[in-house]
Amino acid sequence: MRRIGLVVVLTLSLFLAPPAVEAQSPTTIPRIGLLADVTPGEPLRRGLRDLGSVEGKSLALEVRSSRGRIERFRRWARP
Repeated sequence: MRRIGLVVVLTLSLFLAPPAVEAQSPTTIPRIGLLADVTPGEPLRRGLRDLGSVEGKSLALEVRSSRGRIERFRRWARP
């Protein structure tokens, strides 16, 4: 009888105990920033897609074009 009681207690403890949850570290995706004189965004995006990258999931891409106004680079390139 004692052995059955032990089995019942162990079985119930498996079902009633809260499941162990592992802490998840916050995932950060690599961020690529591109400063250019012209807008090269679409060919770059296409090339990254061909390599298997998914924008917003496996990398973040931020493209800025000065459109001929070089003075914009100084403001954008600040860390």
